[in-house]
Amino acid sequence: MKATVAPRNRTHFINRLLLTGALVGVAGGGLGSGCSAPVNELPGADGDLLAGMTPSQSHGVSQAARMTDGMIASEGDFWRTNMTSVVAGDGAAVWDLGSVQDIHCGALQGDNNDLYELAGSIDGTNFTPLWTAGPTGTPGMQLRLEQHIDKQARYVRLTARGG
Repeated sequence: MKATVAPRNRTHFINRLLLTGALVGVAGGGLGSGCSAPVNELPGADGDLLAGMTPSQSHGVSQAARMTDGMIASEGDFWRTNMTSVVAGDGAAVWDLGSVQDIHCGALQGDNNDLYELAGSIDGTNFTPLWTAGPTGTPGMQLRLEQHIDKQARYVRLTARGG
């Protein structure tokens, strides 16, 4: 079977990125269809290292601030709305956390069939993988959670591919 690579010129849709410095439990429950909710309903939101931050650098990303604006879409909502950020195939957003931080957990809500890669750096130049949030089988905007990142970074970079 021959492996295929998704084209880099495809756009990807992200609604929320949350990173926390403390381990959190995954809470149950869902959000009603067709509405948005405050991000503080997500597990670990109180320790969100990116809350309200605008990326220090971005290219190929429209409405990047929406990723950290404190709102999430309902699970399964359409992927292209006024709540989503659009990331071009070669796009990226980088946040400066101000100092080296312990990063233990992550949450990302994005289009179900895209793959999201979060990388970290101490110096802003040399990035290493922190977490890859893979595609899900359920259509629309879907939440991905990771509770064992357990790395340090001052800068975090988000890219997307697939779909």
